[in-house]
Amino acid sequence: MIAVNVDNHWNSRPQSGIQEADAVFELVVEAGITRFIALFHDSDSAWVGPVRSLRPTDSTLVKPLNGALTISGGQSWIVGKSLVPLIGDMGPPLTDRWNERKAPHNLYADTAEARRIAADRGLDQSPPPTLFNRGPSTASPMDVATYIFLDWTDTTDVVWHWDGTQYLRSVEGVSHQWIAQDGTTGQIAADVLVVLMAERYTACPSGDGSCVPAWHTTGENRAIVFADGLAQEGRWSRAGVGDWFTLTGPGGEAMTMPAGRTWIMIYPETAGLVW
Repeated sequence: MIAVNVDNHWNSRPQSGIQEADAVFELVVEAGITRFIALFHDSDSAWVGPVRSLRPTDSTLVKPLNGALTISGGQSWIVGKSLVPLIGDMGPPLTDRWNERKAPHNLYADTAEARRIAADRGLDQSPPPTLFNRGPSTASPMDVATYIFLDWTDTTDVVWHWDGTQYLRSVEGVSHQWIAQDGTTGQIAADVLVVLMAERYTACPSGDGSCVPAWHTTGENRAIVFADGLAQEGRWSRAGVGDWFTLTGPGGEAMTMPAGRTWIMIYPETAGLVW
């Protein structure tokens, strides 16, 4: 599995390759901006990005997925603590710059080339575990959720709207678009939304370097799954960073959700969420 850190600064929009990912993580980095980790197992993208740098929480999310993480770089103390193999900016054919944008929002990667590099290094390429229990949604038909508003930070708010077949994303009141290398565009969409509430902390180096926001992703906290226009509330739990998230309903039963492209949000536990 190949993961790619993707920028979500306003100068990086519309992003590329997001529409081809099997699943996407979203989490807050500094300055109130979110960032994506696009996951590619059954799919590939020849042009995904803009690729950005490593943050402390990123490798803890990719660790149980048997993946390598493609990044633009990172502070040395964060890179040194990575729990997964890293593939950096190596230039063509892996990465290239889009001259129509300014750095650092113009680096793009080819996931098939990243796979080749991972194979050449002898990295583990066994399939990742199934992300969540798949099947008919266990949500009540009464728990309708066709409009989901997420107030991530003071500078980032997102709406997902269920159109009857998928959730369409808008950011700061505008349709959030993707763009392919050939100029084709479309609205970012997902089949399933998984919100994992998390507690923020500040990660700091023991020596040189800057402190950055990070997220507690082990233990347990509130979880909400949106699928088929319905919402189901429950809890997530995770014993360690080598384990994947377990989702359970109010009675301790396993939460299930339909198959499809899944958008997983590591969401601030104090932030607003309305549906």
